[in-house]
Amino acid sequence: IYPYYRLGLEPLFAVSAEHGIWLPDLLDHIVEHLPPATDAEGFAFEQEEADAVGVAVVGRPNAGKSTLLNRILGEKISITSRKPQTTRNRILGVRHSPVAQLVFFDTPGVHIATDQFNARIVETAMATVGDADVVLVVVDLSRPDFESERLMVNKINDEKKPVVLALNKLDLISKNNLLE
Repeated sequence: IYPYYRLGLEPLFAVSAEHGIWLPDLLDHIVEHLPPATDAEGFAFEQEEADAVGVAVVGRPNAGKSTLLNRILGEKISITSRKPQTTRNRILGVRHSPVAQLVFFDTPGVHIATDQFNARIVETAMATVGDADVVLVVVDLSRPDFESERLMVNKINDEKKPVVLALNKLDLISKNNLLE
């Protein structure tokens, strides 16, 4: 977990999408960091009812983005598979909270594309970041690739959106290896 602190995103949320470990804390943090409601001129105002807020769920292939989304929503709306790039288009799911309607965008895995088809898949994921109000970056702790994830987070930070980091698959890491 330690290298991920260097990304400057705190707090970090070590979670298990498969088993639902620490997901309520993750959701509370997302809601706490929602951008303020603004009118057409950009002036903040008090919300009388819950607004819809877009949350882009991005990460490398097989980081557990779809599993995380299914667990957050409490139903299976996104296909999950051990095969990378099962999600090829943006998939929408909504979770209602007292503060906002959270519209989650499940995205294809972000990776270095070697052909035009994969380049379009990555473009879809990154375009979703631009459409969202908050970005939830999902990292697979069982297959760390800190450099790739650092580059992805830097590119996402260029969008100037709130970013939340979920270190997924906590259940697959031995206690002795957690702080490495």
